[in-house]
Amino acid sequence: YGRTFTLQTMLEAQTFGQILGKRIFEFAAGIRMATTTLDLFAVPVIGGLILLVVRRDRPRLIAALPVVLLIIGAFIAYAVFIPYKAQAGSLKKAWLMALPALLPAAGYALEQVIAQPRLRYGALALILGLTAANGIELVRADLRFAAAYRSTVEAAVAVLQTLPDVNADGDRRVMTQDPYMLRYAGVRSVMFPFEDRDLVYEIALRYGIDYLLMPPARPSLDALYLRTETDPRFIFAADVPGTTYVLYRVERDP
Repeated sequence: YGRTFTLQTMLEAQTFGQILGKRIFEFAAGIRMATTTLDLFAVPVIGGLILLVVRRDRPRLIAALPVVLLIIGAFIAYAVFIPYKAQAGSLKKAWLMALPALLPAAGYALEQVIAQPRLRYGALALILGLTAANGIELVRADLRFAAAYRSTVEAAVAVLQTLPDVNADGDRRVMTQDPYMLRYAGVRSVMFPFEDRDLVYEIALRYGIDYLLMPPARPSLDALYLRTETDPRFIFAADVPGTTYVLYRVERDP
């Protein structure tokens, strides 16, 4: 939206401590995500990489270097330069893309630490079995979450369909945090911009938005959602029972 991003403009919006703290948090959250997704492979993978360095196994170090550099680069890119997208799933996707190439390090660790083949294969089978069991439970938890989330979105869409078509174009469009799930439910939408309220209103008019589907998670709109402020351009339209969603009508002539 026509912004110029420099250190000066960042410091005008946040303190240096907030800028630094956000990036430290993203590094820590990224490391936690990485170890969680590795599950029981975390110890042998990390141990294998350490052994490669300690024992100066040059051929294997050279083989591992491209994927290690890719992972380090992804962590730096998302934690330092685009931290607001890191926890939205972008860093996780980058990490999971490279993860399979790290698994040989686990095999190297087991090979170096456990001399007897039977014990080595037994340890590997145990790790694989427990990781698979954890993976199945995680998928089940994701499915439960997705089903619950879908039901709340469908409830919001059901309420939306009962409201007037504000701009009379035959299409009820909303501004929201998550356009993807709404499109799945048959509603066209745009994402809340991280901008002031004037620009939010301008964008809503530009794209024919009828309603704001809150909560917005945007400083300029949170006060409306919490009902500590009012704005004649955005008028409360309806609550969505059983959810945190609230719909606000976008007024054309406030």
